[in-house]
Amino acid sequence: GIIRYFNPAAERIFGYDAGEIIGRKLNDLMPSPHREHHDEYIRRYERTGDPHIIGIGRELEGVRKDGTRFPMYLNVTDTGLTKLRLFVGVVRDITDRKKVERRLEEQEERFRRGQLYADIGTWDWDLESGELYCTERVGPLFGFAPGDMVTSSENFLARVHPQDRKNVRAAIDAALERDVAFDFEHRVVWPDGTVRWLLERGAVVRDARGKPVHVLGVVQDIDERKRAELTLIAMREQAERANRARAEFISHMSHELRTPLNAILGFAQLLKSDSSTGSVHTECVGEILNAGNHLLELINDTLDMARIDAGKLKLDPETVSVDEILAETIALVSTMAGEHRVSITHRRWPGVFLYADRVRTRQVLINILTNAIKYNDPEGMVSIACSLDRNDQVCITVTDTGPGLTEEQLSAIFEPYNRLGREKSPVEGSGIGLAFSHKLVALMGGCMDVSSQVGEGTTFWIWLPLSTITTEEARAAMREEPDPSVYPLEE
Repeated sequence: GIIRYFNPAAERIFGYDAGEIIGRKLNDLMPSPHREHHDEYIRRYERTGDPHIIGIGRELEGVRKDGTRFPMYLNVTDTGLTKLRLFVGVVRDITDRKKVERRLEEQEERFRRGQLYADIGTWDWDLESGELYCTERVGPLFGFAPGDMVTSSENFLARVHPQDRKNVRAAIDAALERDVAFDFEHRVVWPDGTVRWLLERGAVVRDARGKPVHVLGVVQDIDERKRAELTLIAMREQAERANRARAEFISHMSHELRTPLNAILGFAQLLKSDSSTGSVHTECVGEILNAGNHLLELINDTLDMARIDAGKLKLDPETVSVDEILAETIALVSTMAGEHRVSITHRRWPGVFLYADRVRTRQVLINILTNAIKYNDPEGMVSIACSLDRNDQVCITVTDTGPGLTEEQLSAIFEPYNRLGREKSPVEGSGIGLAFSHKLVALMGGCMDVSSQVGEGTTFWIWLPLSTITTEEARAAMREEPDPSVYPLEE
């Protein structure tokens, strides 16, 4: 076991000069436990004479002069000179190779764990041999234990749900014949009968002549997402059917209710015009008319809301003068404003035009103004402003000096049939006007918002598209108005 020769490469590997190491035992270049094992090899060779014991190359650790350990490959050969009993040892430093191997192992482990956590398998289909290579995660995706699945294209298609095989074959054919990258979902049937959804993605690899040689792809379990998606689709379809049924019911009932209601209102009008009745009768007839008109308004609003939900409300957008529409609206609510002792202030905006449905825009403004009047304080005020936002939409702002709304009321203000806790108040209402207005504005390409503080009043913003015929002078004047994005509106 004594070293008799040490070449320059050995000096570089172990850090010793030849003079330092010649005469010492070979196992001085090995750390424990390799050092003890090497002595055992020598003794066994002396006992048996079997050259394989000492001649077979193997990987073990070496130790340098500075004490650092490193991986090496050692192969010891008997020279056959029996009198001298000389052996030649060949050593290779395999540190770099081991680093590469470790990096490859780490990458492979990361890849394996990534596929495991993402429920993804990778496959490679050799078109010439028909062999299908799969990573270990593919088997469990098809209901097999890792390594148990027979990986072949025939076995893959056999596991595909019968109703999906035609689509799967069509996707593969399109990839092979027209070089279409495939991305499709299909079901598989596990050996125990379980049905699962998988996502397949991949592409064809071709040789220099364009002939397809491989199909590479990944497969992922999407069962949970797909079932949730199908459930949502079924729920949406069910909700749409329910909405259509509700809209049809409401439409039918509205027409059925209008017939007797029109008779009640008609006869009440006749009774009111009869001067021979006493004051008590006249007052009772007035109550009938008020209640009947309120009920008719509720029926009309409910019918309109049902039409919107069913997508059957038709709009007729046109160029609408802001001045004219506001003047019409204020004229319609002026009587109510006088009864509630509420003043309405606004200024003119000549040359400003909207592109919206005239009747529906007036309906929205009436809903907002009547609320601003009905729920205002006595001697209160409603102010109307108009401005142009950064997206070239007209913003009509309606601000009242009423009691304001709480955060809870604001969060539910656009919910239909929600009167925000004012069901027992003397103010009549259906709780549908604001919800209907909110949807109407959205249908006309705009939006609607609200801001309020208890004790400080409420502000509504209505954004609607600006007509292209609006003059540049009008645009400039509107830009001087307060920014509609500032809450609350500054006077």
